[in-house]
Amino acid sequence: MTRIALISTDFELRATLRAALQRRGFEVTIFTDVGEALPRLARGEAALAILDVARADDPAIAVSRIRHEHDLPLLVLGDDSDETCCIATLEAGSDDFIAAPPRQLELVARVRALLRRMRHAGKGKAACYRFADCVFDTAERRVHGPQQKSVRLTLAEGRLLTMFVESPQRVLTRERLISGLHGSGEAVFDRSIDMRVSRLRRRLRSVGVPAGMICTERNLGYVLQTAVDHAPPLLS
Repeated sequence: MTRIALISTDFELRATLRAALQRRGFEVTIFTDVGEALPRLARGEAALAILDVARADDPAIAVSRIRHEHDLPLLVLGDDSDETCCIATLEAGSDDFIAAPPRQLELVARVRALLRRMRHAGKGKAACYRFADCVFDTAERRVHGPQQKSVRLTLAEGRLLTMFVESPQRVLTRERLISGLHGSGEAVFDRSIDMRVSRLRRRLRSVGVPAGMICTERNLGYVLQTAVDHAPPLLS
């Protein structure tokens, strides 16, 4: 049975969502705050986390605390009328955002979609790509920089970078990137892909990739402006 961590201060919301997820075969562990959840997440006690930030003083910090230690799929519940909240949590590293309180069927569908992407990422054809003096290991979702620095990407970041390295020096439209991340049938916040690219750039800069390596093509999309070669598998 797949285990989910549900983090929320809202008692009624916790009870409603827990019941909805349990009816569909998930095991749900309840936490009232991020600090309480972190040790359990560190022990691998959840395959996915749902974080309610509707009452959080700083939603981005709440997401960052999880992302600093864990790269498991993270679904954020927040105020749909507050675009800033959605943008901030996506930039901080969440994999998806949904309005709170969510419609139960939509929540379950989003959870299943994130878990499915995680499984597909694990089963995908492993490859290593070399670009800008870095090596990207798709199996580990890890980028190794030129000065022995490395960073492990989240599920969404790894999928996004894979699309860029598989089509280098070609413009990838926002629509294509969104479809690759979410599927063509899902409704997605319009600026979500811009937030994800912005975060990916920062993550790559942390290991020495130049800031302008992923360039914005105005009104079109984004392009990885460097040649990419296959690299031999990295030794663990």
